[in-house]
Amino acid sequence: MQPASYTRHHSAFARFILLFAFLYAAFGVSSKPPGTDFTLSSALGNQNNPDVDPQETHNAELGVKWDFFGGRLATTAAVFQTENDKTIYTDPVLGPIPNGRQTVRGFELSASGTLTPNWAVFAGLAYLDARYETGTAAQVGASLPLVPRVSGNLWTTYGLPFGLTLGGGARYSGETSRLQNTTGAPVNMPSYWLFDALTSYPVTPRLTLRFNVTNLLNEDYVQSYNNNGGRFSPGAPRAYLLTASLKF
Repeated sequence: MQPASYTRHHSAFARFILLFAFLYAAFGVSSKPPGTDFTLSSALGNQNNPDVDPQETHNAELGVKWDFFGGRLATTAAVFQTENDKTIYTDPVLGPIPNGRQTVRGFELSASGTLTPNWAVFAGLAYLDARYETGTAAQVGASLPLVPRVSGNLWTTYGLPFGLTLGGGARYSGETSRLQNTTGAPVNMPSYWLFDALTSYPVTPRLTLRFNVTNLLNEDYVQSYNNNGGRFSPGAPRAYLLTASLKF
């Protein structure tokens, strides 16, 4: 038999869970007919051709939200599936076909809030399995381009007793694949880590100075490829930003 103090403690903890955690479910359907962006096209297979069926998107999500430290830290965990139907793909024999289907399945974890009155944390982690379900022979089962399987971020700040705030964080993007490789460009876009830093100080009750450094280590990375993989856009190099916030 457990001591009475043990029973009371875990009973209180159970009530804490029921009070601060809850499950949720969401389902949504959306449609994008031709001309949604106020442009119509007569080109065969163009998404804005009036003869093309509207694209349909179905999204389902199940998750749990849980608050800790009396509500100061909010966390979320969710699994989801998004399906894009009636997308256009080009068959080498039949030409453009508006019958493609793409799915994204994954989960996401996030946390945001304050661990102490002076210490704030924001973090997120996502896993995405994004694939072509129908399309050309090369597409079926292949990963969607420019969608990293794993990505995440972490940012934290701490306020020192004399007013100075220090902060820093990291951003991660996993390797992304390229389906097309007609020009001999790399098949995959490499993963990368980026680190950022912040310091701020309230000079007066109305004036605060803030100094940010992005890509602290001056990492060379690829931000995106063009459609056929023949060109790429490099990521931003190290940058410095000094700002002043003035309250009236």
